[in-house]
Amino acid sequence: VDNAGETFEALRKTAKEMGAATNFSASEAAEGLNILAMSGFDASQSIEMVDDVLHLAAAGSMDMASAAGYVSGAMKGFNDETKDAQYYADLMAKGATLANTSVSQLGDALSGAAAMGSAYGQSAEDMTVSLLRLAEQGEVGSNAATMLSAAMANIYTPMDQAKKAMDELGVSAYDESGSIREFNDVINDLNEAIERNSGGNEELANQYKDLIFGKQGLAAFNKLVVTGTEKQDEWAEALARASDGAGEAAKQYATMTDNLQGDIDIWNSALDGFKVAISDKIMPTVRDFVQLGSEGLGKITAGFEESGFEGAMEAFGEVLSDLLAKIGEILPDVLTAGSTLILTLAQGIADNMPQVVSAFTDALTIALPQLAEAGSILLGAIVTSIVDNLPELLTAAVDIITTLANDLAEALPELIPQIVDIILTIVEILTDPDVLLPLLNAALAIVLGLTEGLLEALPELIDRLPEIVTAIVDTLVEFAPELFEAALVIIEKLAEGIVKNLPKLLSSALQIILTLLAGITKQTDKIIQKGAEIVDNVKKGFKQKVDDAKTWGRDMIDNFVDGITEKWDDLKSAVTGVADTISDLIGFSEPEYGPLSDFHTYAPDMMDLYSKGITDNAYKVEDSIDTLLGNVRNDFGRPVLSGTQSAPITSSSQGGTITLRLVDNANRLIAEGTAGIIDIINGNTVALSERGLASV
Repeated sequence: VDNAGETFEALRKTAKEMGAATNFSASEAAEGLNILAMSGFDASQSIEMVDDVLHLAAAGSMDMASAAGYVSGAMKGFNDETKDAQYYADLMAKGATLANTSVSQLGDALSGAAAMGSAYGQSAEDMTVSLLRLAEQGEVGSNAATMLSAAMANIYTPMDQAKKAMDELGVSAYDESGSIREFNDVINDLNEAIERNSGGNEELANQYKDLIFGKQGLAAFNKLVVTGTEKQDEWAEALARASDGAGEAAKQYATMTDNLQGDIDIWNSALDGFKVAISDKIMPTVRDFVQLGSEGLGKITAGFEESGFEGAMEAFGEVLSDLLAKIGEILPDVLTAGSTLILTLAQGIADNMPQVVSAFTDALTIALPQLAEAGSILLGAIVTSIVDNLPELLTAAVDIITTLANDLAEALPELIPQIVDIILTIVEILTDPDVLLPLLNAALAIVLGLTEGLLEALPELIDRLPEIVTAIVDTLVEFAPELFEAALVIIEKLAEGIVKNLPKLLSSALQIILTLLAGITKQTDKIIQKGAEIVDNVKKGFKQKVDDAKTWGRDMIDNFVDGITEKWDDLKSAVTGVADTISDLIGFSEPEYGPLSDFHTYAPDMMDLYSKGITDNAYKVEDSIDTLLGNVRNDFGRPVLSGTQSAPITSSSQGGTITLRLVDNANRLIAEGTAGIIDIINGNTVALSERGLASV
């Protein structure tokens, strides 16, 4: 249409200004303007109305589009050119403060009933009073508008029987001149007439109501008459003053935005306006690029259709050239804008730095005494609290440790079998080559790192070695009696356990030894080869470090000697104390106290048990040796032993000893044929192949 561009720009400018200055964004303002335009208002009318719409939206905590719909609906419904948007916004905002309804509910009801009210000559204020009467009884929004419209139709355009009933009651909806009376006055007159004519007869009263209103109008009438005339007059007077001064909606907007949330909303709106401004600046350039891209795709497509990939690539080169040319056009402006922005920021910081530093210094100077005092009070309170409660804290700590120790001691018999199962599982996992080899590599790296670190720290460690030794000795001297007492108790318990389980231990130990020997026999070549490599590496490493070793070795010995010399008297005293304690606890005869004070009662029994356990389990030793000999024989393909191939195992319980006699040539346990023995002599290796071991 004519002047459409100018109209659009005017609307857009209004939306941007509202977005920059209010708690609604430019986009939300545009939505409100759009609703007003859809309601039939032109651009100038919409721009004039939008401030009032915004105030109503803020008062009702709703969006601009909803507020615009309520205002435009009421204005169009009543078709009163003497009243503007502010009047209706103030009416809705004020009405919501008078009765049990909200701005949006009252706006919905008033805009919905406006056309019917206007048709029956009702003012917006009178209609608002009627809607407030319904709201007090819980009827709000569009439902209230529907009920009110039905009631008005029943009394202003009554059916024959309704008109007859009203005439009988002496109430008319029109005055003597034929003008429409105010709806609320008619309702109040009807209520009084029904009560008067029915004489307290409820059935007769309901007959009058039903004849006049029907079902829907009757519900509205029953709720309308609950509110007394005094309350109605108060509401009418308040609504008449709603637009005084700045207006109720504007006042509520100012109140609701005068807080932190309002400031945040305005900030967000201003930020949205800033983004719109940036968009306006770059939008032409973006459109140019989009258009250039569209043209380029058309060229590439045409080139492909004409000459295949060759044509497409040729067209692509042309498009890329155009694109780079476009970038070249805008690049100076972009760089200029960027440099200007940086210079402006720098200048702004420089201009305001003295004020910022001064303000910060002043604030810190003012607050420093209070901060120091508060910190002192807080620290003093913490220290005082710790000192006052230190005995209780220490007692609680001791109780916790004691409880944990007792619980652990009680649970230990049950935990040990589980621990054994865990250990066996871990061993099984660790023997997997996929697990073991990475672990060994990691362990080797750790050891090398620790070794390197230890060598670097060794001079300092040697310097402080006397201090460490002195501290250890002092501690041992101070707690020697308790330590030896605990050690003897542990030894006693271990001895009892060993005596009880000695046969099993001997059998298991022998099995372990035999298994190890068999494994070593199978891996002899590898062991010798690795041993040679290790020795060779040790020699090389030793040669590289020999000078350093001499130096720090001399330093270590010198420091060690100096430390012993300085602390000789303390060490002599400590040793004397330890010796006295040992003498008191053990002595060369049965002590008077301690775990060995009754040694004479259980020593003979222990020796008898020890002897009996060995005698009873001698067959296990014999079976294990036979198994070993059989394995070795199988491994080497011929008998291992010469001469007598087996020998009896004899035992004697005299003195708790056992004598084992093996074959005469047991020194040839490992047979001939072991290859790969490496002899290292002065750094030269000589492989001695096809030679056996003389003995093991």
